[in-house]
Amino acid sequence: MQSSVGEVFASAPTLAKLLAGAAFVLFLNSLWNIWKLRHIPTVGGPAIPILCYIGTFRYLQDPQKILQVGYEKYKAKPGMFKIAAPDRWLVVVGHPNLIDELQKHSDEQVSFMDAATEFVGTRYALPGTIADDPWHIPPLKQHLTHAIGSFFGDMLEELRVSIEERIPSNEKDDEWVAIPALDTFFWVFTRVIDRIIVGLPIGRDPEFIKLMVEFTMSIGIARFFIGLVPPMLKPAMAKLAARGVHKATAEAEKMLAPVIADRVRHLDEFGEKWADKPNDLLQINIEEARAQGRPLDEIVIRTIVSIFVGVSTSAASFVHVLYHLAADPELQAALRTEVEGAIARDGWTKAALVGMHRVDSVLRESQRVNGINSVSVMRTALQDITLTSAGAPVCLPAGTLCVAPERALHADKEHYPDPDAFVPFRFAELRATADARGGAQHQFVSTSTRYVPFGHGKHACPSRFFAGNEMKAAVAHLVSNYDVRLPDGASTRPPNELFGLAIVPNRSAKVMFRRRQPVV
Repeated sequence: MQSSVGEVFASAPTLAKLLAGAAFVLFLNSLWNIWKLRHIPTVGGPAIPILCYIGTFRYLQDPQKILQVGYEKYKAKPGMFKIAAPDRWLVVVGHPNLIDELQKHSDEQVSFMDAATEFVGTRYALPGTIADDPWHIPPLKQHLTHAIGSFFGDMLEELRVSIEERIPSNEKDDEWVAIPALDTFFWVFTRVIDRIIVGLPIGRDPEFIKLMVEFTMSIGIARFFIGLVPPMLKPAMAKLAARGVHKATAEAEKMLAPVIADRVRHLDEFGEKWADKPNDLLQINIEEARAQGRPLDEIVIRTIVSIFVGVSTSAASFVHVLYHLAADPELQAALRTEVEGAIARDGWTKAALVGMHRVDSVLRESQRVNGINSVSVMRTALQDITLTSAGAPVCLPAGTLCVAPERALHADKEHYPDPDAFVPFRFAELRATADARGGAQHQFVSTSTRYVPFGHGKHACPSRFFAGNEMKAAVAHLVSNYDVRLPDGASTRPPNELFGLAIVPNRSAKVMFRRRQPVV
């Protein structure tokens, strides 16, 4: 990761020219864009060419504060506001009715993929046609949503093996061991998703795991720098900022090409009679590419992007939870009681995880209080649309990028009593007092206009079901086999770190582990 950042700054003269060009282009764009969005209130600074960069500067300093101020001021009427982001005007839709109305528009009217590829920067950072031709998405949804049962055992095995390997054992099991939490579990969750996406043996190859960690980190770096310039300069910036992404992709092609070639030979030789055909997403992508007559070189980038999608959210989200557990021994004990009861009843099965309502509640509450991003439910208007469900109609012209203020929604006392407090069993208690249908809305994977870490509607994150099972299984394994605490017995979890709109669990904090006896 450090080398990728260094490569960007090593090209400082080119970068300076790009930024100077960006300033001029932004000035010209702002003249027109401010006029088109003049009816939407502005937060952070004036909506005047050149002077609007005052708002951009304030936004870059503290985007969460700007989002919160705008949400509190305009959430009722008109239900939205705009911010001068470095590369565009960003329209923030805060009223729950408007969020629901926005996500219900057809894909011909608003696009999630256009918004996501622009916002995350993958349109410019990733090679090939993946942004405009995401044919890998339906297989990914199918594999990580509907086929979980077919690889549930593999997921459990990989979690156990990787955790055991990354948490060193002392000669005496009653001794505490300190580990760097984020680095350790980023590795663990990368290895688990590698097993599900590309299978064995390459999924356990230390070099491949390391490469996928670097690939994920490189996308984050590229996203930051690409987001600093307007759309027409993003391709040029990507050549500098996405070098790490392209380097990792090339290395992945070298490692996966022999695997793909071997599997193609087996398909040609055995066809449907291939008895031990791999059950992973790589195999599905190979068969999908062949069925559609697509070149096999499109498979690698789509496969490693699927790994990025699976790792980038679940690893950070789990470490958020881990810090809460380490700061509260009583919470560990309560979860341990539930986990042991579920395992005694159903064994280490998916049914056991479904019955762990308290574990599920802790995951959901951690996402509400922490989360990994300050915004969600992103859409780009492909044509002029009008939102009406918050009162007076508001027009959003074609090309407008809209988001929902995730953190502000989750911290609204009208939505959640005592919103700033981490109440671990908040949602378990709501489930207990609701009927079966009403209780389902309080599950970790359920979305609403007031709970949006996975987005909302038909484009809600398809991997959330896998992530939920993966994180539940990880919590269940840890509380069954380990005691955890913070160094020096601290009872306050390490503070989160903010990078633009990203919310990252503390990168330097360590957590103490001690093996429990007997081991479940």
